[in-house]
Amino acid sequence: MDRVPICQENRGTVEIAIMVEAGSVVREMGTMTKERREIAFYEQYMNLLAEIPDEMIVDNETRDAMKTRFKGMRKGDMNANNLLRKYEGEIAALKKFAYSFPGFGDLNKLPSGTPQLQHLRKPVVNKLWVENNQVRVSLIQFNLLFCQY
Repeated sequence: MDRVPICQENRGTVEIAIMVEAGSVVREMGTMTKERREIAFYEQYMNLLAEIPDEMIVDNETRDAMKTRFKGMRKGDMNANNLLRKYEGEIAALKKFAYSFPGFGDLNKLPSGTPQLQHLRKPVVNKLWVENNQVRVSLIQFNLLFCQY
């Protein structure tokens, strides 16, 4: 974010980034029950929020708001259960979006490099050759037109 201070307008983006970081840490902890995962995720999320320096947040109200409710939360206070649900929903939406890119999830849909480069290279080479050899091109085209008949 180019050192832009965290405010109410951009706090949702920061919260998602912190959720992804906390989710990575919790995932590396290994297998655990859902309740334990919720608690570990919540604790990691709060620790990451606490690590943000004060000069990176516009005011204390924003930090307090990030600790009590995530952006877009409808009602109630944030707890371990709804925070983990929010994280899982955001990750599912991200994966759904990522599947629209070729090669994500199925490498067979990824275009191979060689044919793609050949298709791209031929017009570029022709264009450069025409620019450098304009007189010869017209002679070749003239010869082709009259030699065919």
